[in-house]
Amino acid sequence: MSANANNIITTVERLDSYINWITENNIIATDKVYMPDFSQEMERLYDLYNVIRKLAENQNQEQAIKKYAELLNRYPNFIAARYNMAHDLKDLGKFEESLEQYLTAAQYNPNDPDIYIELGMYIAEQIKRVQNSFPIFRLLS
Repeated sequence: MSANANNIITTVERLDSYINWITENNIIATDKVYMPDFSQEMERLYDLYNVIRKLAENQNQEQAIKKYAELLNRYPNFIAARYNMAHDLKDLGKFEESLEQYLTAAQYNPNDPDIYIELGMYIAEQIKRVQNSFPIFRLLS
């Protein structure tokens, strides 16, 4: 990408768009061909986001959640970070906290279908948990 002003990532919203684009297109983020120019603040934020993601990928989800929370205190509209935090919370069985993060992400970005897919899966999992908790539901299944 060229260094003209339209391609420089200067906001959290544009950083989110870039992260979504590389994810949807299975692009390795370190491939320089696809690396845009970042403002210094957004470059630091993107680097921190990737460090936190690596923590979660390496089964350090509790630590990743703490780091995401710190990041979101400063950038509450960073949807990619909020989405990943919600996913990690769900993986750890912290369903109510996960739901809160997904709902907050939906408030910031009501047009993101991935958030609603996760919310639907959350609801389906909760229904299944309730059904498994009561013997009458098992008999009816």
